Amino acid sequence: LLYHYGQLELQVWALIHAAKADDPATRDDLLPLLMHATDARTGYKMSDQQLHDELTTLIFTGYETTAQSVTWAVYLLSQHSAAEAALQAELDSVLAGRDPTLADLPHLPYTRAVLMESLRLSPPAWSNGRQALEPDELNGIPIPAGARVGYSQYVVHRHPAHWPNPDDFMPERWSPAASANRHPFAFFVFGAGKRQCIGRDLALMEG
Repeated sequence: LLYHYGQLELQVWALIHAAKADDPATRDDLLPLLMHATDARTGYKMSDQQLHDELTTLIFTGYETTAQSVTWAVYLLSQHSAAEAALQAELDSVLAGRDPTLADLPHLPYTRAVLMESLRLSPPAWSNGRQALEPDELNGIPIPAGARVGYSQYVVHRHPAHWPNPDDFMPERWSPAASANRHPFAFFVFGAGKRQCIGRDLALMEG
């Protein structure tokens, strides 16, 4: 892991130096946008270290997790031929062999359902935690201020109270009718509440 992180460090710095040497008008990617973003209040731009940190975060959280999600989806489809056939039929109908665009996303409900079901069964981030700011109580268990409380998406996503046949791969459970009365926190692969993942929509679009 340390070796790969060291390699990533070198690659990120190389990207920054290359972007600084290029004409911004010739580039159509995120890095020039970050480089030229200006704080409306102070007029400051990001330092090279801030650019480095933003890029590293995007690579770690916006690339690897999505790659894991798609990998699990492909694996699950390989085990469920009916779901694979339904997905292929939707893609053939909507895309007809071309690459998808943003405008196609609303017309790919089964594709999205396959991704969501894969995320339910194999969440890339399978546990998380919070720190209690004040004393609290959960199911009769006292939670003192400052205590760290852990929770697991993997466990909740397979809870039979929220998910019939919880271990089965069933993309159809993500239809509007099947999802209508589901508890809002039965699925929280991106967290929930005010501190849910800021990259949720980007991750779903990429997936």
